[in-house]
Amino acid sequence: MNQEINVKSELLSAFENRISTISTEEKEDIVKRRIGQDILREHLIGTQKKCLLTGIRNKDLLRVSHIKPWAQCESTSTRLDPDNCLLLSALWDAAFDRGLITFSQEGTLKFSQDITEELDKLGSCNEHISFDNIIDMDNHLEHLRWHRENIFRGDAP
Repeated sequence: MNQEINVKSELLSAFENRISTISTEEKEDIVKRRIGQDILREHLIGTQKKCLLTGIRNKDLLRVSHIKPWAQCESTSTRLDPDNCLLLSALWDAAFDRGLITFSQEGTLKFSQDITEELDKLGSCNEHISFDNIIDMDNHLEHLRWHRENIFRGDAP
């Protein structure tokens, strides 16, 4: 019991220490980022309505998956560009984010060799996604190409 209290106390202390080192500007940036992500998420849930791979509609399980990661976007407009995002369930978002999956220009799901041994554990999914709700197809396809070339851990033609 004392060990559990010590661990919790250490975690709280580490959190407070980290927070105290963040500048006011960084805190404002974090708040702005969160607001932007929330607005984008609401938009994508309104337009895409479900995970593009599984069809899951439960909002608690859906994530905005940036094709070009937030931190690597050159501008706020790129970060908030719906064409730079996919609505995926949490598991598939993590796989996409870490380059374990990507999509071809036609929307076909591609797997990294780093995940092929785990495919049977991932559950069922669509092997092809629809681009029906894309605003600017050329922009979207350019983002997907960037993901294949810079994030995907496999062969990306």
